[in-house]
Amino acid sequence: MQENASGTPRRLGSTVDRRRFLGTTAAIGAASVIGLSGIGTARASGNELWSFETGDLVTSSPTVVDGTVYLSSSDHHVYAIDATSGKEVWSFETGDTAWSSPNVVDETVYVGSGDNNVYALEAATGEEVWSFETGNSVGSSPTVLDGVVYVTSQDGNVYALDAAAGGERWSFETESWFSNALVAVDETVFVASNDHTLYALDATTGDERWSFELEEGIPSSPTVVGETVFFGFYDHVYAVDVTSGEEQWSFQIDGPIDSSPTVADGTVYVGSTDANVYALDASDGGEIWSFETGRWIYSSPTVADETVFIGSHDRHVYALDATDGDEVWSFETGGQVDSSPTVVDGVLYVGSRDGNVYALDAGVSGSSECSRVTQGALGHHDDWAAVAAAAAASTSADGAADADSSDGGSDDGGSTDSGSDGDSSSDDGGSEDGLPGFGIGGALAGLGGGAYLVNRRLTDDSEHR
Repeated sequence: MQENASGTPRRLGSTVDRRRFLGTTAAIGAASVIGLSGIGTARASGNELWSFETGDLVTSSPTVVDGTVYLSSSDHHVYAIDATSGKEVWSFETGDTAWSSPNVVDETVYVGSGDNNVYALEAATGEEVWSFETGNSVGSSPTVLDGVVYVTSQDGNVYALDAAAGGERWSFETESWFSNALVAVDETVFVASNDHTLYALDATTGDERWSFELEEGIPSSPTVVGETVFFGFYDHVYAVDVTSGEEQWSFQIDGPIDSSPTVADGTVYVGSTDANVYALDASDGGEIWSFETGRWIYSSPTVADETVFIGSHDRHVYALDATDGDEVWSFETGGQVDSSPTVVDGVLYVGSRDGNVYALDAGVSGSSECSRVTQGALGHHDDWAAVAAAAAASTSADGAADADSSDGGSDDGGSTDSGSDGDSSSDDGGSEDGLPGFGIGGALAGLGGGAYLVNRRLTDDSEHR
């Protein structure tokens, strides 16, 4: 098999003329997600539109908002790249390896780094707004909802931070480090730790609601759709009840699962280190089809216009028919593809271990509409950014209204180290049990929600299982 490649030098941001890109700003709310799925499918392509060379591996997954591609590189930088031309807009240097996938909400980029910090950057300029230092590397992608940034660290903690100022609201300690991201849906944060446990935490306080524990295995990031949490755990894909954490079904695979599942139209898609992509029935876990690539898969799939897109360690990005798993096209990069693709307006964006970010003609005219992307994890696009920004604005408005109607309790200048201090995310009609209901996150989850496999190992192939 081919060895890991760093790629040959290439001019930054080579430009390819192409059709109109990102002409329409996404509508706020889940209705925009439905609208994307109605756009017709062209199929077949995989042609390169442009590539952008960084200084090292790119395992981060792209986020595309307002015509700009945001991602991280192991060269210690976070990049903003023009989505049409592939030219650099700005770059921000962190103190160590950066492989976290950025989350972009309300004109702010939230991203982690190997220098132990979570950063908030101005989306337009890349200037630092704030940083928060954890006790170890932050390889996972932050999740932003209701004005709160949720993120994991390899210090074994889950953190909830104020999105505006970066102050800690709460932290939850587990017995091991994190290699994956979490997902926040309404009042609950779902996160998988390398202590072999999936946790459901109260989004306001950080208190544990339930946990799902196995004897071994490193779990992949979860995704939430309707009343079910889906995640990979060693050699199984699991579906558990969102309220109780009780197992609904499991599906065994012939290799460990680092890829995070995504759900679209009642089907769970996931990759495995057995080199296969699987499509499973979301209701019972029955296998619908599988597709074999040339090597193991750490990339997490995305779905757009009935096409599944995923990367493989055989150096290829694949487009597969979502119905039967047949290959539509494939594109070879110069290195293994751990990055999870994001499709926006018919263009697929993905990173490679050859150090490049690629923009490919996806062969479809729509955008990613699966749970991984529409809940804002492992790379996302405008729809999530609009929904999350609206949620934050709604939360702020509710908080102001509460303050005006109160008799002089603590104001918005109080400390942010308590989940109940100044966090009104649970005040907006949430159920008392705090479980996902019919709020913004719940609406997205019902359509097919999201999650993020973040810190896929940056070691060489020989260091993988």
